[in-house]
Amino acid sequence: MLDAKPRSNLAWILIVAVGVWLGNLLHDVTLVVGAKLWVQYELHSIANKVEERVEEGAEHARDLMEEGAENAQEWVDGSKERLHDALPEKPHLPSLQERLCEFWLQQLERHPGERTERGVAENCE
Repeated sequence: MLDAKPRSNLAWILIVAVGVWLGNLLHDVTLVVGAKLWVQYELHSIANKVEERVEEGAEHARDLMEEGAENAQEWVDGSKERLHDALPEKPHLPSLQERLCEFWLQQLERHPGERTERGVAENCE
């Protein structure tokens, strides 16, 4: 300010225009930085919530798997019991020897003779 010349109107207009431009630039930079910080904060909180939900979901899935395994085992055990109860006892099937003995006894009743007596002797004990 060694020179005390008054500034022209054009100089004042340029000074005000540069000031307004720098003010808008500062405002925009502030908004961008603020928005960036806000987005990072929100993403961080969302990531934490997602991580918590994933852990809860994994724990719930483990519980469901254990419960399902228990239910399946109970169903298998119950099915085995029901199947065992539903099946009839194994019938006694006569052996070939018993059938032959019965045959020769019937033959002896119907047609007594030496041959039928020998068949009874061979097949019946």
